[in-house]
Amino acid sequence: MEHPTLSMDISDTEKYFDRIETILKIYYRVWMNHKTKELFIKPEKIESFNHLFPWSIDIRNLNVEISLGFHKLEVQIKKGITDTKKQGKIKWYTMGDITMQYYCNDISYRIRSMWDKLAHIINIYFLKNEVKKNKVSIFKVKNKLKNTEYSDLYQYLFEILNSVVFKNLNEYRKDFTHNITQELANRYKLHGKYWHTDDLIELLINSYIQITKAIEYTIHQIESDAALTRIVDFKEMHDKTP
Repeated sequence: MEHPTLSMDISDTEKYFDRIETILKIYYRVWMNHKTKELFIKPEKIESFNHLFPWSIDIRNLNVEISLGFHKLEVQIKKGITDTKKQGKIKWYTMGDITMQYYCNDISYRIRSMWDKLAHIINIYFLKNEVKKNKVSIFKVKNKLKNTEYSDLYQYLFEILNSVVFKNLNEYRKDFTHNITQELANRYKLHGKYWHTDDLIELLINSYIQITKAIEYTIHQIESDAALTRIVDFKEMHDKTP
């Protein structure tokens, strides 16, 4: 039987890579200039502002790795990845399909890890390290924000963490890590959810969009909290850097 192949364009993921790159580069430009921080950032916020740097570097590194993963997925699709929806009950798994699965697993790990890095940024800046570093998670920092002056950020995170996209990302990652791979789950009706190839890739893209927007939202919250009243955001600081 001829294997039906998947036809899917994932090139749009590049723009989400660029969005994260752009907002972090603006932060670095301000962070690196001592005069800018003295002129535009509230004195009591400078220390927290500085301590975001290593976690932002980790986010940027993960962003590069995720972009590379999506590029590798695109290469596999062009080579001919099985379209499982068109197969009916029969599931074919070629070497190309397994390679595709590897990159999907890899991307999901990194997107979920990026959420943990963002949690550290939130803990450092908004919670003043209230959560111990080895205990930080996006769920814990979200809960800690609830009764603070940053309740808007709490509500934003609450809606994301209860979204279908975020829950599916967690379910997928936990299944292939702790339970059973989706191929065997489907074949033997064991614990684990079967994902069609296009549905899985769509989940990864939507998860990437979700974390991109969350990073942007959080950085903008930091901007509005840290900036002196005569300055709007890091972009304005960047443009006015001596």
